[in-house]
Amino acid sequence: EITLSSINADYVNAREIIYKTETSCSKILNIIEEGALSYEHAIEDAAKQIQTVTQKEPTSSKG
Repeated sequence: EITLSSINADYVNAREIIYKTETSCSKILNIIEEGALSYEHAIEDAAKQIQTVTQKEPTSSKG
């Protein structure tokens, strides 16, 4: 038998599950974003190092 009380309990339970799922997804997205920023900074640093090295190297002509 379905009662108002059981429907309400199911609703509260569903809301709690949705809230926990949203919280978990937000945490996962934050971790992904932090990782992406870390990679982005690493790539930028590598690009700067490459640019610095190529600017310092004299161009030599073989002949």
